[in-house]
Amino acid sequence: MNVWTSFTMDCENLDSLSGVGGVSDWAFSARSIRGFADRLEAAGHLATLFLCPETAVAHRGWLRDLESRGHELAMHFHPDSFSDGRARGLGQLGQYVGKVQREMLTEGLAVWADALGKKPATFRPGCLSANDETFQILVDLGFTQGSVSSPGRNEPVLSAIWQPPLLDAHLASAAQRSLSGDLDFVEIPLSVDWEVRFPHRFGWDLPQELMIERGDTQTLTGIISKHVKRFAEQKKQVPTICAATHNVWDFSDAEEEKTQILLSLLESMERLQQSEDVRFIGATIASIADQYRRSHTDVTDP
Repeated sequence: MNVWTSFTMDCENLDSLSGVGGVSDWAFSARSIRGFADRLEAAGHLATLFLCPETAVAHRGWLRDLESRGHELAMHFHPDSFSDGRARGLGQLGQYVGKVQREMLTEGLAVWADALGKKPATFRPGCLSANDETFQILVDLGFTQGSVSSPGRNEPVLSAIWQPPLLDAHLASAAQRSLSGDLDFVEIPLSVDWEVRFPHRFGWDLPQELMIERGDTQTLTGIISKHVKRFAEQKKQVPTICAATHNVWDFSDAEEEKTQILLSLLESMERLQQSEDVRFIGATIASIADQYRRSHTDVTDP
């Protein structure tokens, strides 16, 4: 059984400009992003880099080189960390009506595209925050896929409510964000343990997510193993694993705890391949979306 596997990184703005946290300085950010991509590449995997507009500007000189190696450049967006958003007391994307979302995203997209010389096609909102208007707006702006959801998140303060948990790749709905639909937008949810809640330091109501900083190797491997078992039982056409992290950890440093967790997780996945009927295929969000489209003749029923 082939399982398409994407390792993603939310590449945040500077901490001083970010309402929910960011990177200490751009040199650190560069080490984190490059280290993450290098370590994945060495293990036969690829990174999808969700870049805030300012992060794209700061690293415009070398990001396209990573893209030429097969890694994906995608867009990340927090209203509270874009431009003067923090000073204005802005929140997260899903807290705003569609008209305001569209204006914010249009402005951020222009900065991102100007920095990198191309428009992004893949999107993730900060804090996985969205509402029922978001997916249609993303399609209207030219996005064709993303990792917008965390199945089972139930956090009204962030407008990050993903109930019921929709665990697998699907076409997004223009009417209800937590249901599949017929928009030309393939959603690749963040992988979670749908039966376990995570004790977040802010008290947010979150599932145990496949996020490098939110579990030890045993916990994160357990999420993957649980999905592999479910894929086999349900005979999914395009089984997907989506992991995440942030550019606030120095993945170029072999002694960094999060680097060690990442490497240990990759080793655990290799052992799973040897013991189970599974092959993890390193992919980006965009390449998984392409595979999804090729594999589904009835696109309204994933």
